[in-house]
Amino acid sequence: MKHLLALGGVIAFLPVLFPASAQNSVLEKDALPAAPDYADPSMWYESMEDPDGTGADVFYICSTSTSDWTDPATGRKMHYADVFNPEHRARLLNEMKGIDRRIDGCNLYIPYYRQATFEGLLEDTSRFKERCTTACNDINRAFRYFLDHRDGSRPFVIMGYSQGGFCVVELLRQLSREESLQMVAAYVIGYQVTQEDLHYPFVIPARGEGDTGVTVCYNTVRTPSDGISVISGDTAVGINPVNWMTDATPAVLCDTLTAVLDPSTFLTCVSGYEGETPMIPYIGVEGNYHSKEIVFYGPILNRNIHVRTEAWRRRQPSCCR
Repeated sequence: MKHLLALGGVIAFLPVLFPASAQNSVLEKDALPAAPDYADPSMWYESMEDPDGTGADVFYICSTSTSDWTDPATGRKMHYADVFNPEHRARLLNEMKGIDRRIDGCNLYIPYYRQATFEGLLEDTSRFKERCTTACNDINRAFRYFLDHRDGSRPFVIMGYSQGGFCVVELLRQLSREESLQMVAAYVIGYQVTQEDLHYPFVIPARGEGDTGVTVCYNTVRTPSDGISVISGDTAVGINPVNWMTDATPAVLCDTLTAVLDPSTFLTCVSGYEGETPMIPYIGVEGNYHSKEIVFYGPILNRNIHVRTEAWRRRQPSCCR
């Protein structure tokens, strides 16, 4: 994992599209594009920005950015991104560069993966879990490679947005105790952590700004009624990503906005925003700020990674620092 791609660019997050219901049908097995080999440096975006060794290794998982396409060799419609397709790679790279601009003082590792497409998640809703799981299979392999080839004395952060948040939860379900001890935190951004997820030993809800080994989960809306059930309707945890509290204490965001956690739905309600908010097609709600989940909180998230990383380092025995 020595490859370092060029930095810069403008972030453009596209929200993952979650289906609302399952359909009863005879399911045809999906065709898949070629699998990435994570020993290949071209399957990674890396940015080494921790020269003094005080930061963390951040493993980030991109949100949905690709659409269905037709395989020219077979004529079949494909519901997964092709990591060798320049157009698909460019869409993923756009988000990778945007995250790189928002996270500093850490080593950043982002894998290209065969993410499920917008249409693949919307047009055949009965295949949602199957297709997300397939995408997560790539992420699982990438994460194993990341763990096996990094400096094991360093702490790491897992972070994913939207479809990437789905994958973060899946990684947490498979985390070992030894691995959990190296984890600063896992950020599930724009997706839910359910009661079932909390049965896994290392899915531990964050309760404050500086606790470690925890899962940070948030979804942003204008009012609690603006939640989208398939994204956050089953969430069992939430934290205000401005003041890092789990009650209804309000927090000022960007001087003109106020963020308040609704303890009954675990949604972060932001008031005062009057800008444009792209909606998720088909299932979008006007007051749902899914497309703003990182735009709103970028500097705060960056700072929080460092707060938690410093807390992690302080809690280590001196012989292990």
